[in-house]
Amino acid sequence: MHVVRAKTAGESAAETTRIARRLFISPPPQRIVLPIVAFSLMEAYLLVYPSLDGSRVLLGSAAVAVPAYLSAFGTVPLANRLGGRMYFRRSFLLSFVGLILLGAFQLVAVVVLTIYTVASNGSFLGRIDRVTILGYGAVLWVREVILSATSNSRHLRSLPAASLHPLLGLAGLALFVPLRPDEVILALAVYALFFLSAIAYAEIAKRPLLRSFGVDGLKLLRSTLDHYTEPEASGIAELEAFFDSISVAARVRVGGLAFRVGARLKALFVAPTVHPGPMGYVSGSDLPSKIARDLTDLTLNVLVAHGPTTHDENPATTSEVHKVGETIRKALAALAYTRQAGRACRAMFKRATALAQAFGDVVLIVASFAPQPTDDIDSATGHAAVQEARLLG
Repeated sequence: MHVVRAKTAGESAAETTRIARRLFISPPPQRIVLPIVAFSLMEAYLLVYPSLDGSRVLLGSAAVAVPAYLSAFGTVPLANRLGGRMYFRRSFLLSFVGLILLGAFQLVAVVVLTIYTVASNGSFLGRIDRVTILGYGAVLWVREVILSATSNSRHLRSLPAASLHPLLGLAGLALFVPLRPDEVILALAVYALFFLSAIAYAEIAKRPLLRSFGVDGLKLLRSTLDHYTEPEASGIAELEAFFDSISVAARVRVGGLAFRVGARLKALFVAPTVHPGPMGYVSGSDLPSKIARDLTDLTLNVLVAHGPTTHDENPATTSEVHKVGETIRKALAALAYTRQAGRACRAMFKRATALAQAFGDVVLIVASFAPQPTDDIDSATGHAAVQEARLLG
């Protein structure tokens, strides 16, 4: 017979660690340097194929690699100067991905032309520089979509950084092949078409959220990514505005205990029925620290417990969290203190432990599954526990 056994705390921590390892993190720039060189050599060889001229391959690799490196270094200051957010990790990875895409276009063209040449018993049709131009157009498309989603959602603001690699690549290609003026104009026209299609794709991608909630999905994605790297006030405000747009009004119960020595407030123990979420520093995610900061003028010892709530009760904005502090402050003004404290009582049921202690006519109930992981207790269960305690006197 097979039964489901609950995970221990150690097993749960190990599983969380394994899941965290699957999260993608851009590699350091120094790890991208050699792959760029390798792909540049391959793409230079495809440009001169079927020739085996080593000097031409080296010259061609420089024509491919130098634009990639320049764009990797130049995208960061250019994007940041125009109001976006970019890091060298992302920039180098973006240049490398561009070379992969460019090489894919070239490789497909060479394979198709080689098969055609063999099948027709003819000679190889010649250069694939126009296919390379198409490849750089695809690079522009990818860079524009990614930068508009992660750096700046305003397309004209993200265009200079997005077009840096394709334009430098076109310059390198023109010096290596070389290209005629009409071919350069044709390449720019191809770039324009790819750029317009990238705008169309981005507009389609953000339409569902815009239609349902009136929120730009690309800006929301950028703010979310920024929050995991360098949180800033504008990004937090953007996320909170979204959560506020889908929030509903609620009555929140704030329970707690105040301890004092003489006339001086010694410590506060509060358990608001709002959930610390959803992530990072957004809204009520750092609920304990925000409430503690709001009450530092009263006491430095503010303990904020996790009340019986789930993510359904996340505060929509930081201003909503401040209301909890204001409520506690008002309650303290009318609070009646007592010297009576009862004996702590503990009850256990399977893995659950509940501890209760009376302070005057107030009973503090703490529940836990420790040392096993403790999941959220929903507000209905918490309310039922309070009612049961009241019925028992």
